[in-house]
Amino acid sequence: MHIHLKLLVIIFTNEALGTPGQRKFQEQVIQKLQSLKEANFPGYLADEIFFHTLTYFAPVKAESAACRNDSVLYLEAALNGELWALRMLDASTKMESGSLENYFQNMGNYEECLDVESPRNFVGKYCLVEFSDFFQHRMSNNSQLNPRYDPFGAFVSLCVPSSCTHRDVEVHTGKSLNSSIHMSTTSCSTRYREHMQVKDYAALFLLLIILALVMVATVLDFLSAKYNKDMNLRAVSSFSLYKNWKKLTSTNQSHLSPLNGLRFIATVWVVIGDRLFINMIVPNLSGGKREFYIQKWIMANHFSLNIGVDIFFLLSGLLVAFNFFKSKENGESFSILRFYLHRYIRLTPMVALLLLINSSVFYYFGDGPIWKNMAGLQRDQCSEQWFPNIFYVSNYYLQYPILNTCLPQMWYLCADMQLYILSPLLLFALCYKPKHTSWLTIIYLVITTLVSFLDATYKKLKAGPIFTVKENNEISFGSECTKIHLSAGTYFIGMILGLSICRFKQGILKINLPKGAVKQCWFLSTSMITIILYSTAVFQSADDSRPQILDTLYIALSRPMFSLAIAWILFACISGHGGCVNTFLSLPIFKPLAKLSYGIFMTHVTFQRFDNGQIRIPLDHSIFNLVRTVIFDVLATAVISFVTFMTIESPFLEMNRLPKTDLKHERNLKETTS
Repeated sequence: MHIHLKLLVIIFTNEALGTPGQRKFQEQVIQKLQSLKEANFPGYLADEIFFHTLTYFAPVKAESAACRNDSVLYLEAALNGELWALRMLDASTKMESGSLENYFQNMGNYEECLDVESPRNFVGKYCLVEFSDFFQHRMSNNSQLNPRYDPFGAFVSLCVPSSCTHRDVEVHTGKSLNSSIHMSTTSCSTRYREHMQVKDYAALFLLLIILALVMVATVLDFLSAKYNKDMNLRAVSSFSLYKNWKKLTSTNQSHLSPLNGLRFIATVWVVIGDRLFINMIVPNLSGGKREFYIQKWIMANHFSLNIGVDIFFLLSGLLVAFNFFKSKENGESFSILRFYLHRYIRLTPMVALLLLINSSVFYYFGDGPIWKNMAGLQRDQCSEQWFPNIFYVSNYYLQYPILNTCLPQMWYLCADMQLYILSPLLLFALCYKPKHTSWLTIIYLVITTLVSFLDATYKKLKAGPIFTVKENNEISFGSECTKIHLSAGTYFIGMILGLSICRFKQGILKINLPKGAVKQCWFLSTSMITIILYSTAVFQSADDSRPQILDTLYIALSRPMFSLAIAWILFACISGHGGCVNTFLSLPIFKPLAKLSYGIFMTHVTFQRFDNGQIRIPLDHSIFNLVRTVIFDVLATAVISFVTFMTIESPFLEMNRLPKTDLKHERNLKETTS
């Protein structure tokens, strides 16, 4: 009981001072408080209460002598009414309205603390103190997950003398409250920024080299077209802003134009889902209402992020098969080495850029109460996990490839790359045994579905989004749904779709569906998509007494059914049965947006972490705030993606095409001279 009284003394002390810089106002407030104290309390009683309260805020029980001495000076100055000391007290956490709703997630006043300057030769240091045992974790008991990502952790902030270390604050708070405290080197900040390391300067130097290369290439491209005749200068000119701008803004409609709209819509869907997830793991005003928020059926489609990503697998498989059979039709030879190298060069420059930035200079871009926790963790993870990410094995190499990872979206790229590596086995089977396509399709879908069913049954995996009301599904989604056995069926459906579209374009496959059959297919596909997306509300429900077979069936069947429905929409649009859907998905604006989609997909998580890492007060969950934030996310990451497309993505893609272009040129030259 005595321990809880100590805690209440701290958290019920109201913030009474004004904003930093308003010195006259602050002095007036102090005078008013002094008069109120004298009017309502005996002087000795008020001083006694204030003194005992201050002993919790000032680390007088710290390990180091320097911290204890400066804390005593801070305590005495506050008792004497000195403004700098009262500002330190004011910047620390006190009870505010709604604290019982957000599980004591109070961030104090970060700027006010850092702005404090004591005449005793120290400044204010802001520290975030996390409690380990005051409240039970309500969503996950998995101790292997990083405690910084505990969405229901309780914490307060203290403004202490800069001579105190995080260990001093940890020891003092633990002794004062008789509680277990979690702090690290990233828990405290001062006005003095950390110095950049050698690797940070190296990263900046490399970025400057790329910028210089872009400028030189642009100048060369404008000066003369004759440099394009030389192989080396052609490679340099790939970085030309003028040339890449023309590529981006080209809106010539292709035979697969509906893919552009679907790709961009799927990208926005991923941005929404990741924004929801990232908002769950930072301080939040909604606190106890988050359970109600997760259960809202209207949010089910947004929490179905793992299903939405299957659109990318479908499109990837479609394009792999379509391009393969198209090249066969044109008489081009197939090189397995060039096939793999093309994909690696297509994806890796952007991955390498993000690993470089996130492991170095990104840490110095922001500031805030939780910035060092989030950006520091991200920097460490990117420095340690570059190998599994750059070689596309992180979905198997890391135990939790979504939560405890540098780039959470890398699990998709890894699975996509692995399926791409395996795709020639199916491509050759479809190429040399075209009569067996139907049987291959049925057999492969049955095998992949059965593997998913058995895996979910054996491991008792749970369906639904990562965060549910009664449990945290990071084991199911974070460690199992990232494996290729769940995505292989979707990828294969995409390959069959690509083959069918190619044959349809060649006139080999003829489709003459009556209007009634077309309407039935549209009804079935839209119904299937709606049921699959909104049935996740069942798995978000507070009632977790459902039988395991429901989770197992959903995990095994939802992806192939969803993929078949999307496949029909694409095929209907391309074969002339798409109507207004085809008109919308084929809008010219979607072509440049689709080209930016990869950049948006890769950079949006870093941007969202940058945004949330700098918050000064807990977030407030609402549908309106979500819509507003997602719109800003898409616009901001589209701008970032534009920069990366012009300087990284398009140049490396063009250089990757140069050898193939030269081979075509030599072959045409031989044909004309023979």
